[in-house]
Amino acid sequence: MPTETSAREASYFPISVNLRGKRILVVGGGKQALAEIERMLPFGAGIDVVAQHLQAEIQDLAKARGAQLAVLQHRFGESEVSKLKEGFYLFLIAADNRAAENDVALKAAREARTLSFDCTSMGTSDFTMPAVFKRGHLKVSVSTDGISPVLEQAILSNLESALSPELDQDAIFLNSLAEDFSRLTGESVEAETKRRAIYLELAMREDLRYALERRNFSEARKIVERIFSETGLTEENT
Repeated sequence: MPTETSAREASYFPISVNLRGKRILVVGGGKQALAEIERMLPFGAGIDVVAQHLQAEIQDLAKARGAQLAVLQHRFGESEVSKLKEGFYLFLIAADNRAAENDVALKAAREARTLSFDCTSMGTSDFTMPAVFKRGHLKVSVSTDGISPVLEQAILSNLESALSPELDQDAIFLNSLAEDFSRLTGESVEAETKRRAIYLELAMREDLRYALERRNFSEARKIVERIFSETGLTEENT
């Protein structure tokens, strides 16, 4: 876990994380906490939000989302510390309006070796939360290492406006590829080996990359179908 550093020194590696089935702890019940909760809910995260006072919008979301969003209406304390030590949470987001409350939670996360994000200071954060828009399985994100979320949103908005038709085509191709993978059945070691072979082949094929760079999606689909066909792994024969 990193110690406190300046935003100028930090350089964050971009990574996509599967939040489905994971639990996140959000400390704070105000506007910033609500923004972070709304950002993560569509990605399947389970969220515990702990705060003495919570905005009505958070309460309403908790009622609508059921077990996905749990409201713990008290100050961050021993219960949360114990869960952090047990590895119950994937990461912690400190979003309280009071710096002292955030500092207590961040200290507990560091001691439990749980990654944390401080909404008020990149110098005490292990990771950033970039601006993101999604089209199905396609996500486009912009990060400034947390220095300027406003600039992130401005750049992302410009990108989305300029690339909207192209991104729609990319999303359609990507969703069709996801459907191809979903049709791969079989639980044997051989079937899993073939699935991995397909994934690696799709990741490394230069002709597929060139087709996509030229926006030739019909050619790209033919290459994908050929790769799947060559493995012999289909619904009928697994």
